Amino acid sequence: MRGRAAALVLPALVTLHAAAQAPPALSPLPEVSVERMDPAVARQLRELAAAAPESAAAWGALGQLYLVNELYEPAESALGNAQALEPAEPRWPYLRGAALQELRRLDEAAAHLERALELRAGDPAATLRLAQVELERGRPERAGPLLQRGLADAGTRAAAHFGLGRLEAARRRWAEAARHFEAALAAQPQATAPRHPLALAYRELGELDRARAALRGAGSVPVQFSDPWVEEARRRATGSGVHALRALEAAARGNDPRALEELRRAAALDPANPELRQGLAEALERQGEGGAALAEFREAVRLAPDSPLAHMNLGLALARRGELAAALGALERSVELAPDLALARLRLGTVLLQSGRAADALAQLERAVALDPAGREARLRRARAL
Repeated sequence: MRGRAAALVLPALVTLHAAAQAPPALSPLPEVSVERMDPAVARQLRELAAAAPESAAAWGALGQLYLVNELYEPAESALGNAQALEPAEPRWPYLRGAALQELRRLDEAAAHLERALELRAGDPAATLRLAQVELERGRPERAGPLLQRGLADAGTRAAAHFGLGRLEAARRRWAEAARHFEAALAAQPQATAPRHPLALAYRELGELDRARAALRGAGSVPVQFSDPWVEEARRRATGSGVHALRALEAAARGNDPRALEELRRAAALDPANPELRQGLAEALERQGEGGAALAEFREAVRLAPDSPLAHMNLGLALARRGELAAALGALERSVELAPDLALARLRLGTVLLQSGRAADALAQLERAVALDPAGREARLRRARAL
């Protein structure tokens, strides 16, 4: 068993990019003027861009920082690079779609939001944002079903009602439009955007007193929806996110001790963040603190039990320590959570092969090759299994 383990060198920590593939072509960043920005934000942007990002995480962090500071063109470019490097991560096409929506490049926005939904089916925020884009593209037949799905989630329900009100008003179905606008206002009375179309619906229904009352306080405050990915991007730009960005900068310069120090500070400020826990675990592993790293990998799984990445990294950490039975349990859970993720199949197949279960390994590696025909590592492992 030890000889087999020595022959099958386990990969380094996973960040969900396929190993041994030709690097994708990356887009250059547009020129950005930061002179009038907050000095702390400007410094972060300069340092991150100067660090010449190479990983999806680094490009994604830069893109998120651009996004929350409303620099949508460089945000779209940086997030596109993150997506090219990490095509199985749904966050990048979602945030890219959000940037493109702000840029009014609606056809592109719709394509990326659809991709996010392919990667994370039924995600409420992606469903609602795609519905908004379809409304803006003048495609009510696509927007309607998406908005109906948005009613099922508490975080998107008010915005879905507002969108359905707009749809019904365009069809001149005034009673239905009024009902949806009323529901949106009942859920978010601070929103002022629904008041004007609600007043119009009341006027068309002949309810003039209600129309005048609705017009009082009409304005442009939109109906909000729960948007975890954008909220996470805002967190990355403040508080613990600043330390996480500094950790990325330090890692890009090869300063692993500084990266570890910054990740410890970030995790102390945001201890319930599973991504920070995983980043801290990876940094601890690089510094030879294996026991502490394993504890952080376990904590990441506890905080994000539905994350295939968290289970995958825990499984690999256990396998490197020779705890193969526990490693297989974690990797099998990763595959259960993301059955179409080639990298999860590859890592499970690798540890099955290391455990002497060549037939079981072959089944996983065959599937990994089918999911990612260009992946060289999966083909090499499959050949070893055969």
